[in-house]
Amino acid sequence: MAAVSSVYGNGFPPIFCLTSTRTIKKYPPATISRVATAANPTSTTTHSEIQNGPIYATGRAGKSLSVSSSIRQSAMLDIQQSTDLASALSRSGEVLKAQDFNVILRHFGKLNRWKDLSQLFDWMQHYGKTNIASYSSYMKFMGRHLNPLKVLEIYNSIKDKSTRNSVSLCNSVLNCLVKSGKFEGSLQVFNQMKQDGLIPDIVTYSTLLVGCAKVKGGYSKALELVQEIKSSGLHLDCITYGTLLSVCASNNRCEEAEKYFEQMKIEGHAPNVFHYSSLVNAYAIDGNYRKADELIQELKSAGLELNKVILTTLLKVYVKGGLFDKSRELLDELQRLGYAGDEMPYCLLMDGLAKSGKLKEARLVFNEMKQNEVRNDGYSYSIMISALCRSGLLEDAKQLACEFEAKYDKYDVVILNTMLCAYCRTGEMENVMKMMKKMDESAISPDWNTFHILIKYFSKEKLYLLAYRTMEDMHRKGHEPEEDLCSSLIYHLGKTGAHSEAFSVYNMLRYSKKTTCKALHEKILHILVAGGLLKDAYVVVKDNAKLISRAAIRKFSTSFMKRGNMNLINDVLKSIHGSGYKIDQEIFHMAISRYIQQPDKKALLLHLLKWMPGQGYAVDSSTRSLILKNSHLFGRELIMELLSKQFMDLCSSLIYHLGKTGAHSEAFSVYNMLRYSKKTTCKALHEKILHILVAGGLLKDAYVVVKDNAKLISRAAIRKFSTSFMKRGNMNLINDVLKSIHGSGYKIDQEIFHMAISRYIQQPDKKALLLHLLKWMPGQGYAVDSSTRSLILKNSHLFGRELIMELLSKQFMVLKTNNSREGKTK
Repeated sequence: MAAVSSVYGNGFPPIFCLTSTRTIKKYPPATISRVATAANPTSTTTHSEIQNGPIYATGRAGKSLSVSSSIRQSAMLDIQQSTDLASALSRSGEVLKAQDFNVILRHFGKLNRWKDLSQLFDWMQHYGKTNIASYSSYMKFMGRHLNPLKVLEIYNSIKDKSTRNSVSLCNSVLNCLVKSGKFEGSLQVFNQMKQDGLIPDIVTYSTLLVGCAKVKGGYSKALELVQEIKSSGLHLDCITYGTLLSVCASNNRCEEAEKYFEQMKIEGHAPNVFHYSSLVNAYAIDGNYRKADELIQELKSAGLELNKVILTTLLKVYVKGGLFDKSRELLDELQRLGYAGDEMPYCLLMDGLAKSGKLKEARLVFNEMKQNEVRNDGYSYSIMISALCRSGLLEDAKQLACEFEAKYDKYDVVILNTMLCAYCRTGEMENVMKMMKKMDESAISPDWNTFHILIKYFSKEKLYLLAYRTMEDMHRKGHEPEEDLCSSLIYHLGKTGAHSEAFSVYNMLRYSKKTTCKALHEKILHILVAGGLLKDAYVVVKDNAKLISRAAIRKFSTSFMKRGNMNLINDVLKSIHGSGYKIDQEIFHMAISRYIQQPDKKALLLHLLKWMPGQGYAVDSSTRSLILKNSHLFGRELIMELLSKQFMDLCSSLIYHLGKTGAHSEAFSVYNMLRYSKKTTCKALHEKILHILVAGGLLKDAYVVVKDNAKLISRAAIRKFSTSFMKRGNMNLINDVLKSIHGSGYKIDQEIFHMAISRYIQQPDKKALLLHLLKWMPGQGYAVDSSTRSLILKNSHLFGRELIMELLSKQFMVLKTNNSREGKTK
């Protein structure tokens, strides 16, 4: 699989300098000799030669070993060769030191003796025979075989702060997490390590960069790490650059890969064949064979030799660029050089041909591969089976799947998914179950594709509950299903009466990160109502009412009022109203009928009756009669009061809305209905209707309201009415209006008098009204101000100069007397 991801996909393996090694300080090598070899960028030690026999801790050259050393070497040999490790440790473990056990740890690791490695390390921890190198070696060799939680458990069990902050140990912990696919977790642990005192080195960052190449969106994380490297005063080395090139290739960042490649050369790092391979791999993203060929020429000019990896990667570029003839030539060269001993080069060409519609040519390559008896891991079969399925050659696909089963016993999730797909497409239930069993036996975890294939197949076979259980398992494993698949399964589960299961699928989709189709909410609502799952239906309506049609809302409301939980009826009504849906009288009638059937729900009924008027609702005559008929159950006086208030509030609301829509006369009619009924009118209603009448210019009606209720209306409203009437009201009523306002205790200001007198002067035939007003004013303590007086005198010839002078003189005397009284009072 590693080989596939490195060439067939974009995830190229980390790139290393052949001339570079890294060592852990105070960590002696396990053997005398070292070889300069390619080192894993996340490793904290150099690789040494792997010996077939036991590994010994040697003394100085040319000197005989001490007795103590001989005893320790004998003890180490006993433990290394023993078939009963527990007994050997009991016999020989006491004489050995931590560094001796570290040699044995590495020996077990190189021989892949994972069980013995774990048992030995547990024993070392128990008896306190560990040091930093012990932890690093154990985690390094266990790698992917070590549970990430176990790694953290071991690390967190270390009490000594200096050991915990050892950069080699921390690098080993992070390396294990990255190799286990826990990249996000490794970043969290890294940040915690830094807070606890870790000073990262370039190996630490290289380790994390390897993880960036394996995750979606890893390039942005890589940029953050590179910035941190620079901020820390560290410098990128050739290994780090190689890893960065791999990150760029796996994240389709070809231009960035070129930039880092050039930057590496500027900084004096000579690129090796692996760096070139990573950049060629980046060119495979869009099949840029021209740049790939130029890079190959540069590589040759640098004196480097083309190896299997770079030639296979170049083949990938040619295939992606559609150069199938050139790809065939390169495959032939790989065969001639002995680099086509496994299926990978053939897979690249077959896949490109198949996806370009050249199935016949792909089959020829596949048959050639089989004739050459190259090492097969199943990917070639996977490619051909998928291609045959896409072309509708289902029987051929099934036969090829059977052939693979008969010939090979190598499985991974990719080949199993391909075979599952072939068997599902041909309806081979027995073989489908066989593949699922094989997956379990091989301890292969199903991926997103596995679940998707099975759910579609089970749905096609009308095994909807089995499809549902598969989707449940998919969800538990952290995979998000497609909306179309969920929607289809929800529909069929609903049709077969599995309403609760349909709702579970809906919730899986609803709480995923994907945006849910609006129509899905209404679809699940119909299913839940049909299944009587009204409480769940209420949740759907409450959260999505605005996305659901009025017809569906009404259907739900009717069902809930009839059969829903009575304790939730009021909540349902409020939720529906809050969504902008106008609740009709039939719904209210059903709700109130249910409350009346259970008098112990008195509080809920009273709460509903109190809530309705504030939202513009009142019960109709039918529901009102029903309530009155059963009022003795809930308190007759209280019920009468609530119904009366409902009527009042309803009228008030209607008056308001009529006024807002310009139906001023109609609003006044409703006001009069309420006013002349036997019910007490709300004080605020008088002012409300006054504003409506003034706005509509119905000033005569407004005068009636003021005359009868002036003491219940605010001064601001009275003044607004007075101003409007003086300007536009019936002139024959101006004096009456002024007297009425004065009679209510309101002090009329000079501006109002000025407007009234101005209107009279404009119509001399209203002489009698003007004279009457001027005669009336002094008796109430009013006199015109200088501005109004000048206006009257200017037009006195129209009304009789002598009479006007007499009236104004009288007013003046009254004003003088009033001022004199005010002065004495002060």
